[in-house]
Amino acid sequence: MEKIPFMKMNGCGNDFIVIDNRGNRMNSVQVAPFVQRICSRRISLGADGVLFLEESSVSDFSMRYFNADGSEGEMCGNGARCIAKFAYTLGRAMRYASEVFPNGTNVNLIEPVDRQTIRIRTYERGVEDETLACGSGSTASAIIASLLGKTRPPVNLHTRGGVLQIDFQIGPEHIDEIYLAGEAKIVAEGHLLPDAWR
Repeated sequence: MEKIPFMKMNGCGNDFIVIDNRGNRMNSVQVAPFVQRICSRRISLGADGVLFLEESSVSDFSMRYFNADGSEGEMCGNGARCIAKFAYTLGRAMRYASEVFPNGTNVNLIEPVDRQTIRIRTYERGVEDETLACGSGSTASAIIASLLGKTRPPVNLHTRGGVLQIDFQIGPEHIDEIYLAGEAKIVAEGHLLPDAWR
């Protein structure tokens, strides 16, 4: 078998082997015995589990989680945080992934928590880095999550910089009455003097 690129990650000590499987490189592998072997401590790399980053028809990517015994888990909170960070290191590449946006676009990674709560991380074009919050990206994410049946308005978006609340009405043909609420602070006031632009 060819070499398999991986990243070793941990969330609060809960450690994982993370593999980008969007090219389906793992299709020829018997997953359960593979996971059991590579998660074995002292005789292989060792980990609590394996995370596969995979293609998704409804989002930028999906996560599959396997426990160290080879069984597939439904969800892993620490794993979700790790896979989001792993994908963020794909952020720059992902923002150019679609020909629909020749100038690139923002990448929003979301995790629905319940019917009215989402965790979100954003890699923003122009900034070329992760930002603490993106209002337009949060609004789009809340609406799309609701259209997919994951949430319902109003939706609380937990960004790295704080909580944004998005409210809207889903009509038969349009999304109307869109509101974005969140903290806004004044942190400085002053004057630009002519030497600033001469």
